[in-house]
This record gives sequence, C-alpha cells and structure tokens, in this order.
Amino acid sequence: MTALSRPAERTGSGLAALVRIIDGTVLLLAQAIGALVTVALFVAVMTSVIVRYATNASIGWVNELPDLLFPWLAMSGIVVAAQFGRHIVVEFGILLMPRAMGRVVLVIVQLLVAAIFVFLALEGRMVIEVTSAERFPVLGLPMSFAYLALVTGCVLIAITALTTALRIAGDAGDPLKAREGMEPGGHHGEAVS
Repeated sequence: MTALSRPAERTGSGLAALVRIIDGTVLLLAQAIGALVTVALFVAVMTSVIVRYATNASIGWVNELPDLLFPWLAMSGIVVAAQFGRHIVVEFGILLMPRAMGRVVLVIVQLLVAAIFVFLALEGRMVIEVTSAERFPVLGLPMSFAYLALVTGCVLIAITALTTALRIAGDAGDPLKAREGMEPGGHHGEAVS
C-alpha cells in the first residue's frame, strides 16, 4: 500500500486519484522541460565546440541560449523538488503539536504557499509584458520567453502546494510525510523498493 493510495481507500472518494493525476502531470511536465533543456544546452555547446575546433569561428546564438533556457532548467528542478517534498521544512514546531493541530497548521502553510506563488505568477505577467518588446540580438526571440519560466514555475509550485494540502488533509498519518513514497527514480506515488 502506498502513501498515496491510503486516502482513496479510506475515504472512498476519487479526490486522492485526482490529486495523483494532477501531481503526475505536473511532475511529468517539469521533468520533460528539464530533460529537453538539458539536451538542448548540451547539443548547442557541443555544436559550438565542434564548429570552433573545425573552423576557428564561433556561433553567436550559442552564447544567448543559456540566458534563454537556464531559467527553465532551474524552475523545472524547483518544481520536481517540490513534487518529491525535498524543499526545506521546519519540523520542530509541528513535532511539538498534537498531530491534528500540526495537520491544520501544515494545510494552512500550504495554502499560503499556493497563494504566494499565484501572486508571484500574476506579478510575473507584468515582467513578461515589459520584456516582450526586447529581443535576443542573434536569435531574435523575445526575452520574455526566459521570464515565462518564472511564471510557469510559480503556477506549477502553486498547484503542488494545493495538492500537498489535499494530501495532508486527507491522510490520518504523519502530516510531515504527505509526500512520502515519492522518490526520484521511482514511480511517482509508489514506494521505491
């Protein structure tokens, strides 16, 4: 039995299944973005090295690519860490509280986190509007593409915070282990052997 299947079995509702689907989608999207960006940066740098070695010339757009793609790589990593519950948590106060009170506090914290990241995403839209007129000189792409990573990441973290709040509220176990069983390299939502 996994940590994610317990709420569904106990409540008999489809809410736990919906949370798993949402989390799985967020995780897959973040991992796909991270993988694609890593491959794109590797191929671009390798191409630049080969061209420089063969022709003693440089490719201008390779210098702009990290500015364009690195924010996407960073935000994908932040979202993946949130999905696996790997961000810092101050447990001391929660451990001193009765379990029910700790659960309420953690749900409130997750709701605050979601609200803050929704606010940041909305504010980030203004940055995108301002930077959309600016273009990378060689690639010609708008600089707002790099800032879109911030907005996208904030939305995905807000969704993760909401699903974490639902996990905490729906499971009678330890609220600090709401994302237990989700290990990098294993299946999301299943304990790794």
